[in-house]
Amino acid sequence: MSSVPWSEQIQQRYRCVLAGDICEWFDQEIWKHADDGCGQRFLHAVPPQELLDDTPQAIWPALMPCDFLPIISNGLGDYLCLRFGSDNRSREFVHWYHGGGDWIPWGDSLTEALFFDSVRQNLPGGQRDHALAAAFEPAVLSDNVHPVDRWVRQRISDREGAEIESDDGRTLADMMLSGGLSEIAVRCQLCIDAIENPLLHELDDANWRMIDPQIRQRYLFDCDLLPDDVVGSISVKATELAAVQDWPAVASHCESIAERRSDLAWVWDLWGYSLERSGNAEHAIECYRKSLLCSIFTDQTVRIRTHAFVNEGQKFSASRLLQLGYKGEGDLEANYLTCLAESSPDVRRKRVRELFERLASTAEPPEAYDAWMKAGWDLGAEPMSAYGKVLDRVAESAAAAGYQALAEMAKTHRACFEGRYGL
Repeated sequence: MSSVPWSEQIQQRYRCVLAGDICEWFDQEIWKHADDGCGQRFLHAVPPQELLDDTPQAIWPALMPCDFLPIISNGLGDYLCLRFGSDNRSREFVHWYHGGGDWIPWGDSLTEALFFDSVRQNLPGGQRDHALAAAFEPAVLSDNVHPVDRWVRQRISDREGAEIESDDGRTLADMMLSGGLSEIAVRCQLCIDAIENPLLHELDDANWRMIDPQIRQRYLFDCDLLPDDVVGSISVKATELAAVQDWPAVASHCESIAERRSDLAWVWDLWGYSLERSGNAEHAIECYRKSLLCSIFTDQTVRIRTHAFVNEGQKFSASRLLQLGYKGEGDLEANYLTCLAESSPDVRRKRVRELFERLASTAEPPEAYDAWMKAGWDLGAEPMSAYGKVLDRVAESAAAAGYQALAEMAKTHRACFEGRYGL
C-alpha cells in the first residue's frame, strides 16, 4: 500500500489542486463511511483507488460533461461531481442527474454540497427533487447520527461559528443564504417554492383531470395562463389562484444568482419569463438571449416545469424568443437560432455541434476550449461517435490554454469513452 496520501495521488493524477475538505475526505478516510445512501442521500463514495484508474467506472463518458469528476453517488446513478477551474483548482460540486444529464451546482465545496444534501428535503421547494419530482420519502438516516453528517456539520460549525439548523424550512434557507452555503441550489429551491401551485397540483376535480397533462403543467407553471372558462369549470376561485405564485420573488432570486454567474439556463429562463409575463418584453428578450448561451443541461426543465412549453431537446429560451418574434442579432446568433429551429432533435443536435466545431477551428485556445465544450454539451453531440473527436479536441485546446486539470479530465473521459463504446 502506498504511503503517499490519497489526496496527493489524486492531485498528481489529475494535475490539480484539491481544496482542504476534499483532501480530508480522502486522507482521513471519511469516504469509507459513505456506503449506505438508501437511494435518496448521496452516501455512496467513489473509492480513491477507482479515481486513480485510467478509466474510472463512475465516469459516464459523453453523457457526463468531460470536466466532471464523480466523487459520490446516491446509488441510483446520480453523482456529486467535482469541477476544476482554469486555474487547476477545485471549483465547485454539482449534482449530475443520470436520467437526462441535467446538472446544477450544489456548493463551492464538498462540505457545502453534502450539507445541502442532508437538508434539501426540509427546504422550501423540497417537494420537487432535483431533475425529477421527488419519488422518495425523506432520507431515513438521521442527520445527527450518520458519521458523514457529523463530519459535515462540524466543518460547517467551524466555518460559521455556529450550527446552521432550524425546523422551519424558510428560516433554514435564510440561514444558509446568510452564510453563503449552497446559494444557487437554495435559491433554486426557493424559486420552485415561489411558483409551486398546491391549489392546482393537489386539485381533485374531474374537469381539471380532463385537461391534457402537458397543458396542465403549463397552468401549474403559470396559473395566469388558465383561460376563464377553465377557471369557471374547476373548484378554485380565480382570486385564490392569483395569490398563490410569487413571480417577483423568482425574479429577485434569479437576479442575485446572475450577479455571480451567467452559465445556468434555468436562471435566465425564469427571470426572462417573469419579465415577459409582466409585459417587459424587451428585457425578457435579453434574458432569453443569455439563456441561449447556456447548456440545455442546466435548464432544470422538469423541476421548474418549462418542459411543458418545448419539444424534445429544445431550449425554452429559443421557444420564447420565437414567440416574441426575435430573429437574432448578427450572423452567429441568427445561424444558431436557425439550428435550434430544426424540427428533428437528432438533426438539431448535429447542426449545433457542427456550428461550434467551425467556431472552434479558428479560435485561440481558451475560446476553442469553450467552443469544443459547447460542441459536445450545448445540446448533446450527434451522432454519438462524434464525441471521440470532441473529447480529443477539448483535451488539446485545454492543454494549449494551460488548463492542465481540465486537459487531464478530458483525456480521462476520452479513455473511458473508448473503453465503454470502442469509439
